[in-house]
Amino acid sequence: MSSSASVTASESKRDAAGGFLRVPGFAAPFAGCFFEEPLEVSRAIGECYPCGDWKITRYIERMAKRSTTTAVFYGNMDWFDVEDEPGTLPPAFAQAKKLWKADPKRNGNAVIKLLQPYAAAAFLPSTLLDWEEWFADPNGDGMPEIKAAWVRLLGVDFKKSGRSPLPVAKMEAEFEVSMKASFKPADFHSWLDDNGVSLYDAVSFMWSVPDADASDGVALYTWTNNEGQECVLTKKKRASAE
Repeated sequence: MSSSASVTASESKRDAAGGFLRVPGFAAPFAGCFFEEPLEVSRAIGECYPCGDWKITRYIERMAKRSTTTAVFYGNMDWFDVEDEPGTLPPAFAQAKKLWKADPKRNGNAVIKLLQPYAAAAFLPSTLLDWEEWFADPNGDGMPEIKAAWVRLLGVDFKKSGRSPLPVAKMEAEFEVSMKASFKPADFHSWLDDNGVSLYDAVSFMWSVPDADASDGVALYTWTNNEGQECVLTKKKRASAE
């Protein structure tokens, strides 16, 4: 548990100004303790009361909401390949390859439609230097992974992929990422510039296909090389691929 129950009376006054947070009396043995982050309160009480009564459950949910805000990031990757040898793939990949080889221009839309369901992307804040300064870690495992709100397959090329049944591809995606409540876009951009942090390092594109042998029933074939990638903080959500 990370608390500051021994803070002085003067420090405790920060509670009203958005500083330390006092835990209510019903959540003993944390009553009267102070925490610097709302999420610390949520985790500490949640661990102590895994089943919890309704008051504690509502308090945990309220603290979790107060601890974060949401930022939207847009990312893309041009012509990435996958070096991993895939297992059994859905028939759609063989069908798409056949159509592409017959006439890539005329059959382009049909190929995209066949493979769009298997396009996937993730945002991984922990790959960035000092990421904890801005990004929230709701699960507390030190490795938050945010699945894309949507992914759009923009193009494929089976010639570049050689003998691989997975085509070289380019995709774009949008991510709704939990940030610390103190997040401010202007300060965040300054931090990126001052520390030479590249947001695109946090973006990963891949193919996600059903696999009965995988622990969660899905095999992920992640990019190995690419011809360019980008990631930016956006102000508005863009249209999804659907």
